[in-house]
Amino acid sequence: MRGLAKASTFFLEVLSKHSSRHLANFAQQLKTLVEEHPRLNQFSAERDFSVKSWKWRDQIKALQLELATVPDEERQDEFENWWDRFSGIVGVLAGHVDMSIKVCREVGADWREMCALWCIYVNPTLRRLDFTYVFSDRRIATTILDEMPADPTNSEDLIHSALFLCDGKEAISEALRMDVWLAVHLADMLEPLDIIDKEQDDAGLTLRDHCVLAYVDYMRSDPTLWRHIVDYLYTCGGIGEGMADEMLMRVPLRLQPPRGGTATEEESARIRAGTLAGVLKEVSAACAEHGREATRRAICRIAAQTFMQEKDYALAVSYYASAEDWPGLGRAVNRILDEYVASGKERFGSLVARIAPSLQALRANDSANAVFVYRLMFAVRFAQFHQNYARGSLKAAANDVVSMFREDLVPKSWWAVVLSDAIDLLMNLDLMLFTSEDATMLLHRLEEITIRSAQGFSDDYLSVLAKAIKKNSGELHALQRLQVVQLALTRYHARCATMRVGGKTIMTAFP
Repeated sequence: MRGLAKASTFFLEVLSKHSSRHLANFAQQLKTLVEEHPRLNQFSAERDFSVKSWKWRDQIKALQLELATVPDEERQDEFENWWDRFSGIVGVLAGHVDMSIKVCREVGADWREMCALWCIYVNPTLRRLDFTYVFSDRRIATTILDEMPADPTNSEDLIHSALFLCDGKEAISEALRMDVWLAVHLADMLEPLDIIDKEQDDAGLTLRDHCVLAYVDYMRSDPTLWRHIVDYLYTCGGIGEGMADEMLMRVPLRLQPPRGGTATEEESARIRAGTLAGVLKEVSAACAEHGREATRRAICRIAAQTFMQEKDYALAVSYYASAEDWPGLGRAVNRILDEYVASGKERFGSLVARIAPSLQALRANDSANAVFVYRLMFAVRFAQFHQNYARGSLKAAANDVVSMFREDLVPKSWWAVVLSDAIDLLMNLDLMLFTSEDATMLLHRLEEITIRSAQGFSDDYLSVLAKAIKKNSGELHALQRLQVVQLALTRYHARCATMRVGGKTIMTAFP
């Protein structure tokens, strides 16, 4: 409707040469008026456009009055009644609703063309933002649709007509039949405009939420769309958030090294190098974006359990710490300590070397459970003791033994193991590596092990050493090993007393 001015003036120019002097005169006047039709983009101020539009309409009405003066016998040429046709055109330009509807029906136009005519000629100052409010007056909308109803076989036409009537619910219903993607995004636009209700039903969902869930069900057929699915779900209140959380926790993290697929192998390698990568990185990013800290921790816990199954304890410790799952962290540290018993100090040392960086972060974390952090500290310090001993740093190794006991880092089930491993330091004839106070403290620890074992609590004190000895009657051999420790400590203390190392110390008798 807006772009036919040049074509219209061409035909009016031809018509201005008509044999009827009235028609030729009116065609020439109408050509001038069409050329002068105001356009908003021609004005710097909207007020100037409005004034010009009303003046232009007055000229159209003047032309209508002049048309009425044409005698009846001169209103028809050799083909048809030109006056009726011309009056219809002028009536449209003058903004007459009935005439506009009549002309649209005659030329086969539909209700949408009538809306365009309305916005150009009936209400030329109508803004796009005002469209909804003007046509929300159902008298206007039904006037048009009653005369030119929407095509019931055309879903798109039905959607447009429902929007024209400001019937958002009907528009959404038709959109759902046509395309669920269209319905959800249409609802997303109509809800902020208050064209559809924001009220929740008994399930706590709005009309828009129901559309989103329908679209989500459609997308579930493609597992790779999980990132988009959770973005949609997190906009659907508590129910959507719960569904999104569940979906994030069920996304395959692909942590295991795959048999095929170079790209996935690279992702797995980066994750095992301590880098957040691949699907795990995307899932973490989704949790951060939507503020789902509890879900992120649950996913980290799942990742940690996977690494535990593969005996990648360093990553397990890291992810348990990230999940703030302190019992899980304790289990991971216990598994590392079990490796000392099962595989020896070299394997144990290599595992601890990889988890040592996690200790610094945990000590800075105020929410970390001290019990499990202390257990990790013990594993690191115990590995450090063996490393110092292997390098020949005997004094540092002795200090490690003493500090572990004085700081209460050693679990009671490991007291016997630490004392047993310190025998070589106590029996060193060239160096006095412990003070008499240190030797006394170690002797007191050995004394408690012996007494409590005799009282029936040997499992609490001897179980780890018994496993480490790897012989039948492990507990018996553990007690025999502790007798060797007792002898070494007694001799060492006697040497301290003779050489006055560390000053005089009163010792209790050891049974």
